[in-house]
Amino acid sequence: MQFVAKCEGLLVNCTEVYSRYPTLDAHHEQTKIKHHQSLITTLPHPTTKYPNVERFIVEKDNSLKLVFGTTTMNVLITSSIRIDKNQPLVIGPSSTNGFSVSKDTIIPIRRSFIKWYGDLRQRGFNDLTNRELYSFDEYAQL
Repeated sequence: MQFVAKCEGLLVNCTEVYSRYPTLDAHHEQTKIKHHQSLITTLPHPTTKYPNVERFIVEKDNSLKLVFGTTTMNVLITSSIRIDKNQPLVIGPSSTNGFSVSKDTIIPIRRSFIKWYGDLRQRGFNDLTNRELYSFDEYAQL
């Protein structure tokens, strides 16, 4: 995944996906309001550039974290690579690496992926093939 804003770019290296629902994920987004604090949520705004998807920079644990929020889950960017025009690459464990998200930030997606997804959707998500990336022996940890 990439984020692009003018001459700045951020290539996502690693993410952590969290459910919004406490019954599905212990690390869900907390929605309790603390005394005299406003509720900060990563739910997408109705006027977002991409339907049901929003990009946020959240300050938590004394650092800025880039979060990709949808109506069902949050994706926390845990490692990224800055790929700015006319600048050397910056690789690190930072979520933002100094990248700032604005309304002009775009998420480029290949046309071939959009076509593949549209075809899959028309077929009712049938004929999905699961590919095992790594074979894992359950008993290897015993």
